[in-house]
Amino acid sequence: GMQQEQVAIDLESTRQLLDNLIKLSHDQEELMLAIGPINVNTPKFKELGQQQHKIKEDMKLIEDSLVALSKRVFQISSVVNKELTDIKGHMDKTLQGVHDRNKREVTTRQQYMMTGMNNLALILDELLQALQEEMASMMSGAQMCQKPQSGESLEQLQKMQQELNKMLDEIAKKKDQGQKGEGSEGKEQGMSQQLAEMAAKQAAIRKAIQELNEELNKDGKKPLGELGELAQEMDKSEEDIVNKRLTEELMKRQKDIEIRLLEAANAQRERDQSPERESRTADEITRTLPPSLEEYLRQREAEIDLYRTVPPTLKPFYRKLVEDYFKAISIND
Repeated sequence: GMQQEQVAIDLESTRQLLDNLIKLSHDQEELMLAIGPINVNTPKFKELGQQQHKIKEDMKLIEDSLVALSKRVFQISSVVNKELTDIKGHMDKTLQGVHDRNKREVTTRQQYMMTGMNNLALILDELLQALQEEMASMMSGAQMCQKPQSGESLEQLQKMQQELNKMLDEIAKKKDQGQKGEGSEGKEQGMSQQLAEMAAKQAAIRKAIQELNEELNKDGKKPLGELGELAQEMDKSEEDIVNKRLTEELMKRQKDIEIRLLEAANAQRERDQSPERESRTADEITRTLPPSLEEYLRQREAEIDLYRTVPPTLKPFYRKLVEDYFKAISIND
């Protein structure tokens, strides 16, 4: 539980850092484009130089948070430190270029800074995905120890989705109330952690759906309710939840996912309960003959017995006379 809580904290920190870094990169790009046509001897150039000092201060805040995160996630420590060192070096030279009114030096170093910020953003984006997968694995291990293989598994996933949607709805209402009233940093952090856990739960459900869809395709069975498309919709929801986009569109999508999961579970249950042909061993049946047929066969057998008494040496003409005679006797009887 403590490990899961720490992953949730790192997940929220990474998401927040990524948002701030992307925004700062855009600010740096706008500043670089603004400086391009400005004459270095005008007051406007000095004003833009002050904006560069503001970006440096904002970058320092991001740097402190990045260093703290890299100490907890040691895999990114070396590359983050390298990029931060390069960015700080280019930042100092940019400010020196502003002081010297060397516009070419300023724009060149600004371009290098943007490259470094973008590199850090890519690192954080990969870390964010890795943390989401780790959280999903934790949730999957705790709540879904068995791979989904039957209608019962789909029913379980549908119930999990239903519970998740209720929790998201409650968090969205709390968020709206917080925006109307006076919020606090503690409440915001708690909500961020809850949303990180919600995103991880959605990822766990999506992963189970993908595994089930792969299994059905492997066995040559018809997929239930387009499970592949359903997993893609869940992936969109994960992104919205992580980025705190608790919009009406998200809630509508979540409800649609819940309904489609229910339909898929019902389809699976009907498939499992459908009658199948069973092989059976044939039973021996004693057949009774109609009385008229039995009488015919008895008479026929009597004729054959009489025929067997006719000497085989008789010529055909006399043999036929004998047979006719025996028949006449049999009829009279």
